[in-house]
Formats: sequence, structure tokens, C-alpha cells
Amino acid sequence: MTDTIRKIIAYYAHHEVRPETREKILRRLAATKDDSIATEAYQQLWDEIETEERIEKKRMFLRNRLWLKVAAVFLPALIFVGLAEFYVINNMKQAEAFTLQYKYTQEGERKTFVLPDGTKVDMKGGTVIQYPTTFDGKERRLYLVGEAFFDIHHDSAKPFHVITPYFDITDIGTSFTVSSYMTTDEVYVYVKTGCVELYPEKGRTTYRLSQDESLSYNVKNGSVNVGRGLPKLVPAWKTAQITIDNMTLEETMNKLSEVYGVKVSIRSRKNRRQCVTAHFNRGETLEGALRVIGNIFPDFQYKIDGDSVVIY
Repeated sequence: MTDTIRKIIAYYAHHEVRPETREKILRRLAATKDDSIATEAYQQLWDEIETEERIEKKRMFLRNRLWLKVAAVFLPALIFVGLAEFYVINNMKQAEAFTLQYKYTQEGERKTFVLPDGTKVDMKGGTVIQYPTTFDGKERRLYLVGEAFFDIHHDSAKPFHVITPYFDITDIGTSFTVSSYMTTDEVYVYVKTGCVELYPEKGRTTYRLSQDESLSYNVKNGSVNVGRGLPKLVPAWKTAQITIDNMTLEETMNKLSEVYGVKVSIRSRKNRRQCVTAHFNRGETLEGALRVIGNIFPDFQYKIDGDSVVIY
């Protein structure tokens, strides 16, 4: 992703954007596959945004909670559309001929649904999926940023493809998990049943994974590791700082649920809608984070039981 695209996405996340500008962003991101043309189009769009910012500067506002909620859902889709376009959209002959559907999950949320072909999908938090309303043509394509488990309805005459920013996956009668978040250095595919073929974005090697095999991919250096079972990736809380910026307690617990990989249940209505602002350093444990929140709310009580947390 070019620096210009990153600037556009960052601006979109932190500023009020007119509907006309939002439409331009989406149209431009899905407009062309030619890198030189795309770069010029993105630069023109950024110039327009800078002009709009100067003209309407007094109308812009700082991030408030309502906008953050909207951005939290829409920004992954914006990133996703911009990246997936280079892999997929322009291979669809005419994108206008397809009606595309989106599924989103916020951090800590889970969602299960069935695709038009009968394929079952279980989405983890912070994930966006794009797919056509009908799988016409000779193959089925779905675009993913985040993590999801797929139980594919196999059709040898119409292969199923999962497209991510970092690799493409082709089903060969399979159920598998794909984890391809844009906030981590490691992404992976794990095959529960059947077989898949996988094509990382860097390198020309095609990998074929069978039952109980996994492939992890380092997005920074392009290194690949194939092994048995789920890959032992470093938990996010060990490698990244965590910032909670004016989130409700409920939203904060959803965030911690995603970062620490635990299920959080809030049984008390006390403080549920109260706001939290906190910063946790790299390596902060779950219990340490909960103790900090307990210092904010004196009546905050919790119990950790394995991978579950109950808030009283």
C-alpha cells in the first residue's frame, strides 16, 4: 500500500468526511489495477482532500465516541477494499456487474453466517469479509481481512478462493482457518480437514497444505513456516502496547477480549457505560490490565478462569 493510500486512510479515520468524498475514496480504491494509474488517482484524491480540509477546517471535529464506533467498523472495510482490489476486483471482468455484500465484526464480537453456496463462515472479532450475492462464473471468490473459519461447500467445478492482502487460498475440499489481520506481523492458515493450495504475495512458491497442517507467513520479511497443528504465534499483548481512549467499560472489555484471546462476560450493570482511558505497556498481563481498571472503578471485581473472565 502506497504512502498516499495510508495518508488517505489515516485522514478518513480521524476526520469528518463528506459523503461525496467517501464515495470518491471507495470508487478510486476499486477503480484500476494498473499501479501507475492507481498511484496518480490516489495522489489526485489526496490533493482534493487537502483542499477540502483547508476550506472546511472549522467544520472538522476531533474524534468523538460515536465517530470512533463508525470508524472502527468502516475503516477495516476501507483498508480491505483498497488492498483486495489489487488481487481480485479487476479480475472479475466488470465489477459493476456484481452486487457485493459485506460482513463486519467489531473487536471481541463473533459472527457465524452461511454464504450463498452453502459454505459456513465463523468470523472472529475485528474482521471484514466481502463476497458477491451469487457465485456466478467458473469460480467463487471471497475477500478477507481479519480471521475466520471456513467450512467449504465443495464444488470441484467451481473452486473456492479466499483472497487476503498477504496470500490467496484455493480450497480443495476443505475446512480451514485464515488469520490475516493488518495489525500483526504474522498471519497464518490452518487446515482442519481436506486440502488447500496457498500463494503468498512475496515469492513464487505454491504451498499445498493437508489436514492438520498450517502455514505462518511473516508480512515484513516474507518468511514462511509450514508445520503441524496451529502455529504458535506470539500473543498480541506481548508485542504491542494497548491504548484505551475514552471507551466505555463494555468496549474496553471487548478490546481486552480480542487482545488477550479470552471470553469476557459482564454480569453487573455497574459502570458498564462509564468511560475508560488507560495505556498498557508492552507485555502487560491480563490480570495487570484488570487491576488498572479496578483502580479506576473501586467497585470493579473480576474473576479469571482459564480463558474466561467474569466481571461482577
